[in-house]
Amino acid sequence: MLFRSTVETRRSESAQGLHVAASHDGYAARFGLVHQRRMMLSPNGAGLSGADRLIPAGAGKARKRRAPIPFAIRFHIHPDVRISLSQSGGSVILKLPNGDGWRFRCGGALSLEESIYFGGGSPRRAEQLVISGEVADQPVDCAWVFEPVGLA
Repeated sequence: MLFRSTVETRRSESAQGLHVAASHDGYAARFGLVHQRRMMLSPNGAGLSGADRLIPAGAGKARKRRAPIPFAIRFHIHPDVRISLSQSGGSVILKLPNGDGWRFRCGGALSLEESIYFGGGSPRRAEQLVISGEVADQPVDCAWVFEPVGLA
């Protein structure tokens, strides 16, 4: 089956930082969803915030209710980065090889899963951050942020 998907992107800069907005309908044929992502990198590069939005086809229109569809938003992490999930499960600390630290927070159910890194010539074990949830008749928004933290 051949189908065309629509991909849209926008990039802009302001005093608040670099902004990127993108969307695609690659999940529309199979799941009836459009995916949008907005990201903002702070002017000094010290923080990256974003939001993913999943929009059901025909959202807001009167129609038959649909069963919830599970989703997973994945952030694959380089294998040299160490990850610690907070006890509350709402954030993780990422420790870089040079000792710098970053915190990842999100507005959804957060978990860690195994991943594979294919850079550098041979596959290596890695991890990924996974935000999961369900989308049914209304759009679902999931905000997230990477921010630097001081590590002792």
